[in-house]
Amino acid sequence: MPHDPLVQEILTALDTGAHDVTRWEADFLDSLLRQTYPLTPKQRHVLARMAERYLDPALAAELLGQQRLF
Repeated sequence: MPHDPLVQEILTALDTGAHDVTRWEADFLDSLLRQTYPLTPKQRHVLARMAERYLDPALAAELLGQQRLF
């Protein structure tokens, strides 16, 4: 996989979770899962917004370079 472990963790959680994502978000996740190069900054921000919305806001913050404080 070309993605770092945190990106892969978020992609897997979003892809396998029971989240009701939009069609666009589903297509976006599918394209990232098939992508063979690292995320662009814009892709990273969109993925962070999705992580914040559907998963844990701490994951989104970490994805954007902020450290967890716990």
